[in-house]
Amino acid sequence: MPSRLLRGQLAADASQISSDADSVYVMFDSGAVLRVDKTSGAANVLAAQCEGGNVVGDDVHAYLIDVAARRVVRAEKTGAGGVVVVASKLELSGVGLIDETHVYVTTTDGVWRLAKRGAQPERIHALDEVELLGLDGDNVYVTAGSFFAPRTRAFVLPMSGGAARPVAIGPAVPGAVRFVDASFCALRESGALEAIDPMTGAQRRVRQLEVQGRPFLKMNSTHVYQGDIRRIDLRTGYVETTEVDECIHDTVDESGIYWLERTGDSVTLMGWS
Repeated sequence: MPSRLLRGQLAADASQISSDADSVYVMFDSGAVLRVDKTSGAANVLAAQCEGGNVVGDDVHAYLIDVAARRVVRAEKTGAGGVVVVASKLELSGVGLIDETHVYVTTTDGVWRLAKRGAQPERIHALDEVELLGLDGDNVYVTAGSFFAPRTRAFVLPMSGGAARPVAIGPAVPGAVRFVDASFCALRESGALEAIDPMTGAQRRVRQLEVQGRPFLKMNSTHVYQGDIRRIDLRTGYVETTEVDECIHDTVDESGIYWLERTGDSVTLMGWS
């Protein structure tokens, strides 16, 4: 069994997770947010009330995207000092991303950039149905379009604002476009995983994947993760699997995959690096 237990005996209403370099954040239906250290499994409460969105973090702070309260708040990862409001009165619609100086969020009217230290929020682009995929210092990489649309379109959005430069990726499985290693990676309906250069549109095939029953793509620079839970090495194609009783929610970052697992009445946080 390649997976390992990070935290056991979580409350039964644990429903969603996100992660960064050193932490996994567990969100509960009650609104509570728990930070779990990836190495030690030690945990502390970050907030008593946060609904929707996700949590993104840097070395010191975590930023909680609270969709229900229409705000983004900052908390020390240790849980000390309470929370500080970074931005409020935003019609937040999805998860966020973070870099050294800003937090990026989506709202019902576009993509917004929030300074970590209290400057006025700035809308940098107006797009509908946006999913944030990645950052590179100069651009924000997103997809836009309804989840049920037959095509998903990827966009490069300059952080300075202005006109977006669309990158057409052609037919892809809805929800199965990611930004990894400076490329859009799109899972075609045929099962072909292709990398598309966001500047030139040049395409290359990365790997042929099984699509039926496993349509949603999660990946980092070394592996693709599908189903509950199947890991494919991008370099060699080697496939590994681990048994999961019931996966409530999962997240992938560069260190691996993490998930909430329900076994009977018990909920645990698991990891596979």
